[in-house]
Amino acid sequence: VWAYSGLVGLGLFAALGQTIALPIIRKVGLELDIISYSVIMWNFSTVGMFTTFLWPAPIFLKQGHLVFIGAVTALWFTTIPAWTTWLLLLTMALYDLASVMCPLGPLRVLEELAEERGEQMPALMYEA
Repeated sequence: VWAYSGLVGLGLFAALGQTIALPIIRKVGLELDIISYSVIMWNFSTVGMFTTFLWPAPIFLKQGHLVFIGAVTALWFTTIPAWTTWLLLLTMALYDLASVMCPLGPLRVLEELAEERGEQMPALMYEA
């Protein structure tokens, strides 16, 4: 559960961090080569993944990464048509209901697996 959550978190931090970083770098006029940009994005993503899922990090660092991801996701929703945003919102709400309420829903299965193993649930599930 932790490894899967960590890999998904790493991909999420990388993809969404890159979505906002590249336009900001272009707007500011900062000259970066691809290697420096890749190292910066790798560090941001890795620190975000480790502080959220694996290390006991200061709460401001963990919350800072999660707030950033939420803000970038909200920014991304402003770039797509309104009907698509509403459709995605409805789909996410229905999926959330199904994953929590259904007996074989993914969140319920993960929760039962964590209880069976005596582990805590990963950070993004209940903590922000």
